[in-house]
Amino acid sequence: MTVKSIATRTESWLAEFFPVRRDAFWTLLIFSTVAVVWHLWVTANDPRWLGHLWIDPVVYHARALAFLDDYSWAGTGINEYQPGALWFFVLVASTLADPGPFDGFLRALFVANCLLLGLHVLLAAVFGGKNSPWILLALTAATGPILLFRFELLVSLLVLSGWLLWRGRHLNSAGFLLGVAMATKIYPVLLVPLLVYDAWRSGGWKKTASICVACGVGLGAVAVSIPALGAHGGDLTSAVRFHLDKPYGIDGFPGSLIPLLQQLLDIPLRMAPRNGIHGFESDLGRMFNLFINWTWLPIVILILVLLARSWNQRGFPEAGVLFVMFGIYVGFGKLMAPQYTWWALSLLPFAAVERFGKKTLWAIVFLLLACQGLGQIVYPLNYSEFIESFSDTPTAGRLFWINAAKNLLWLGAVGVAMAGYLRNLPSSNLKMPS
Repeated sequence: MTVKSIATRTESWLAEFFPVRRDAFWTLLIFSTVAVVWHLWVTANDPRWLGHLWIDPVVYHARALAFLDDYSWAGTGINEYQPGALWFFVLVASTLADPGPFDGFLRALFVANCLLLGLHVLLAAVFGGKNSPWILLALTAATGPILLFRFELLVSLLVLSGWLLWRGRHLNSAGFLLGVAMATKIYPVLLVPLLVYDAWRSGGWKKTASICVACGVGLGAVAVSIPALGAHGGDLTSAVRFHLDKPYGIDGFPGSLIPLLQQLLDIPLRMAPRNGIHGFESDLGRMFNLFINWTWLPIVILILVLLARSWNQRGFPEAGVLFVMFGIYVGFGKLMAPQYTWWALSLLPFAAVERFGKKTLWAIVFLLLACQGLGQIVYPLNYSEFIESFSDTPTAGRLFWINAAKNLLWLGAVGVAMAGYLRNLPSSNLKMPS
C-alpha cells in the first residue's frame, strides 16, 4: 500500500463521512486525543492509582539501568520479560539525559506510550471506518491510565501494522512484524497459524516457507540480540517459565468461577500468591483443572468455525474475528489485568460494520465500556480491599461480585461479536492451492 493510495483513501473517507473541511476533522481528532491523554494523566496521579501503576515500571527501569551500566545483558538474571520488551525499556531510558531517577523514567514511559497511542488513532482514522478513531479513544479512556504505563501499546501497534500489511497482501512484511511482536509479548503467536494457512492457500508450500522465514527472522533478530550481548541461555526461557508458573489470578473469569464453586462444595480456597500475582490454586479436581487450563482447544475450534464463515476472497481474517479470538483468550486466561484486555480491544475499531451489523457493533462497544468501567472500580481504585477480601470469604464482599460482573460483561461482548459474525457472514470462500 503506497503513500499515494493512503492519501487517496483518506480523502475519499473524509469526503464521504465528514462533509466539512478536512482540517476541522483532524483538529477535532487531535483535540480529542489530547483530552483523553490529559484525563489519563490526571487520573494516574490520583494516589489510589499511582501506587499500582509504578510497580511494573520499577522493574522496567531496573532492567534498562542494568544494561546501560555496561551495555551488556549479562546481569539480567531471572527475567520475566521477552527481548523486545527489554529493548523498549532501554530505548525509553536512553531518551533521558540522566536515566537514573525513576520519576524521569516514568514520565518518559508515559510520553512514549502517548506517541504509540497517537499512532493507533492515526491508523484507525486512515484505515478504519468513520467511527473507528472515536471508538478507539472511548475504549482507551475506559481502560484507564495503566495502558500508558505498560508496553501493550507497543505490541498492539506491531500487531495492527502486521494485520494491515496482511490485508494489503504484503505477507512477508506482515510475518516479520508478527515475529517482532512475538519477541516482545507471546500472544501474537495466535495469528501465525492463520498467516501460514493464508500463505499456503494462496501460494502453496513455497509461499508458506517464505512466511515462516519472515516470522523467524523477525523473532530471531530480536531474540538473538539478547544472548549476543551477554545474556545466558536460561535468561530467555526464564520469561516463559515465569508466566507458565503463575497461579489463577483473582481478576479473571477463573478467579470468579473457582472461588464460587469451591464455596458451594465447601472446599477452602488455597491462596498461592507468587510471580507478582495475587492468586490461588484450584482444588476442584484434575478434570476441571484440565478443562479450565486448556482454553486453547475452544479457541482453535472457534478459529476454524469463523474462518469457514468469514475468510474473504482476499485471504486475511477480519479484525472482528481476531477480536473474538483474542477476547476468548483473555477472558478465559488465568489473568485479566486491564492492560491485557487491550490485546482484543485494539482490533475492534477496525471491525467492518457490514460484517457485524451496526447495532451489533454498538452493543459490543457498550458492553465493553461497561466492563472496563467496572474493572476500574476494582483495579486499582479498591484493589487493596479486593486482595484483603480473599483472606476470608471472597464471595461475601461487594468487589467479588463487581469483578464477576465485569468478567461476564467481557464474555458477553465477545459472545455478541461471535454471534454477529456467524449470523451475518456468507458461507465459506476457502480455496485450496493448486
